[in-house]
Amino acid sequence: MMFILPKKIDASLSKPFRPLAAKMSQLIPYFREDVEGDEVEFLASSLLHGALYGLLFFLIFLPTKKPLLQLAGFALIISAVLLAAMLISPKIQAGKKAEQIEKHLIFGLKDLTLQVSSGIPLFTAVQNISQSGYGQASKEFEAITRHVNAGLPLEKALEKQGAQSRSAFLRKTIWQLVSTIKAGASIEGSLKSIIKELTQDQKRKIQDYGRELSLWSLLYMLFAVAIPSIGATLLVILSGFAGYGMSESAFIVFLAATFIIQIVLIGFVKSRRPVVTI
Repeated sequence: MMFILPKKIDASLSKPFRPLAAKMSQLIPYFREDVEGDEVEFLASSLLHGALYGLLFFLIFLPTKKPLLQLAGFALIISAVLLAAMLISPKIQAGKKAEQIEKHLIFGLKDLTLQVSSGIPLFTAVQNISQSGYGQASKEFEAITRHVNAGLPLEKALEKQGAQSRSAFLRKTIWQLVSTIKAGASIEGSLKSIIKELTQDQKRKIQDYGRELSLWSLLYMLFAVAIPSIGATLLVILSGFAGYGMSESAFIVFLAATFIIQIVLIGFVKSRRPVVTI
């Protein structure tokens, strides 16, 4: 498990990395959208953790008397892999947040439609949704309520939250609501259209995931059954008859590698599963 330094210590130790982090932030513009907080601070912290893990690896294996150049090379690889993982984590977290919004968005919009059709003003309905327990979707409506209470007109509050939201469907919902309000059209009809489109999109995601599963199942069977069994047998035969010299440690590494690949595949397939509520 990756350790995270306390915030004060992290901020202090990552200062030398801030100039490089500032240059990196200009080369990676999406960080401004995905990172919650200062992107330069996040990048500096990522560089610090990458360097610390590389140094830790180097120190752990230093007593093995391996060539220093080889250990340094492996340490750099460890640092680069960890840094890459930390750099893509904001994008992953933003995607998960968007999924959690869309998971409850349909029910929240149905509730909103019901309230509006009952004659409740739109802002009051938005307030009610923000307190109705629709998970991350309620938090987005709560943010709209805070903007209005801070003095913004409802249209401007919707536009502001739409620009900040991680969910493409919530942004689309908000823009459509704003357009409907400006045009003086029926909000109820607009909401029903959005709900229908969101429902169809979730059904499409389920169908796409079902088609993907056949490929992932094939890959899993390949790495879980075919390669371990056939590969292990082949290695044993080569070791016994071809003078390949397959050692016990190399055989254990082979089995461990196939096991790790299986775990990665299972995790990847799980991460691809759409978050839907229909």
